[in-house]
Amino acid sequence: MDFTPLLSQIGALSVDDRIHLMRGIWDSLLGELSPDDRPRIAADLVAELMSEANGADQNDTALTEAQRNELERRLADHLANPTDVIPWEEVKAKALARRRQ
Repeated sequence: MDFTPLLSQIGALSVDDRIHLMRGIWDSLLGELSPDDRPRIAADLVAELMSEANGADQNDTALTEAQRNELERRLADHLANPTDVIPWEEVKAKALARRRQ
């Protein structure tokens, strides 16, 4: 399928709208992926996005097997316990307090 026209329309959206669209696509994928596949798929996506954000060839920034396993483990834990989180404001405040000491 040629996605060129669709990608052109997506490119015309605001950044906020594109992020909202990405979340909607991810949510639709979650409904079709088995819980066992979700961490692997998400790890692959995160690795690819990190590589592109750094402007590097994907082979240059490929995750090691240990890194991929850890990323999958952490994501699986988050999916199993989505409310077991620390708000960014709290993390930031603690980091800044340690830095001042």
